[in-house]
Amino acid sequence: MKPMKVLQGMAVVLATVGVCLPQCTFAAQMPQSPNIIDVTLRDGGTMLGQVVDTSGAPQRNVPVSL
Repeated sequence: MKPMKVLQGMAVVLATVGVCLPQCTFAAQMPQSPNIIDVTLRDGGTMLGQVVDTSGAPQRNVPVSL
């Protein structure tokens, strides 16, 4: 029974630390994606736009599905 109590105590400590850490710690590790502002919907339901990489450079021959 003692190993189970130790595991429960460790789980409580880890959960408490996770709640107390600032969210910016986790947000800094996530890659940022650029805002996509070059997509338009034309008459007849035709969508026009382009795929860009994380620096905003246009990419060619990239498959896109909707």
